[in-house]
Amino acid sequence: MPGRKAPVEPLVLITNDDFEWFYEWKDENGVSAPFPADHELYYQFKDGENGWVDGSKWPFTIAGSIASIRTESDIANAMLARTPYELVLKHVTDTPTKEKVLLMGNVERQEPRG
Repeated sequence: MPGRKAPVEPLVLITNDDFEWFYEWKDENGVSAPFPADHELYYQFKDGENGWVDGSKWPFTIAGSIASIRTESDIANAMLARTPYELVLKHVTDTPTKEKVLLMGNVERQEPRG
């Protein structure tokens, strides 16, 4: 089948916990390298009235080879289980913009134990 397949993984959100994560950019040899210039990285959710169009976005902060994200628990708590998500790398200076889905799946909720 032609085309590219993005890896599929759940995005696990723990109730009442901030969501924190980071990604390290690596070159074709697997060596840490700066993120490509003029790009942004974000989680995009299909939770809007018009699906992806007005769905939530959680942006990463990019510094060198590391992109990090911290989303407060009250925002993460609002994301329902089974909500589709994509991790998107977007080139922001091209017209039209170029977007590449790096990872996709559904939100998985986890309750604290105890």
